[in-house]
Amino acid sequence: MINLDIRRNKELELKIIRLAEEFVQNIIKASLKDADEKISVLEDAQNLILELSELIHALIQDEEHLESMLNQLISQKFPDEHVLDSFEDFEEMVSELIQKGVDKYRSGLNEKHIEEKDTLEEKTPDSSEIHANDTSINKKEETDKFIMQIKTIFPSISVEKNVHYRGIKLQYYIPEMKMALELQDDRDSLRTIKGFKDLVAEKEGLKIVKVPLDCSSAKLKKLITA
Repeated sequence: MINLDIRRNKELELKIIRLAEEFVQNIIKASLKDADEKISVLEDAQNLILELSELIHALIQDEEHLESMLNQLISQKFPDEHVLDSFEDFEEMVSELIQKGVDKYRSGLNEKHIEEKDTLEEKTPDSSEIHANDTSINKKEETDKFIMQIKTIFPSISVEKNVHYRGIKLQYYIPEMKMALELQDDRDSLRTIKGFKDLVAEKEGLKIVKVPLDCSSAKLKKLITA
């Protein structure tokens, strides 16, 4: 299950970065078109924001910070300043399209939530069922093998799982060290491109440590204390 989650997240990050680059190229292309063609290109760009909103939401499980995440990510893909100066209202156009795309995505979410609410009201579980589910979740978190491994090495530190931090989702988080631990498989270790989460972490001063799935306690200690 962990392997599948890691692979899914990495695929999402790569797709997000690719679409962000495509979005910026569309804005540049639109700036060079006449009025009629420009409208069509900008519509494509707005649709990319809609798709990016969905992907980022799926990755970080946080809809509230979509605008800031998109602005931060896409600004990383801007051309050099001397190139940017040759395009009139480039940044304003980007901000406007991001806002419109996110608003459209949220509008779709609201409609979906209304439909789900109507369905849930028909299938509301009783209190005993809710309690049983909560107990199951807590038990699973308490027996997390990776957390137990960390606590064996550092008994006094606290480790939190699946934490929402500044709009990104962290697999494991050590607040005292402002450090996130992300489990990865061998193929991830060969990836040199920065992921979406890495870009956000850099800005927030958060250290992300990539940990192999079969990491020994001795190696884990070195990774955390390095």
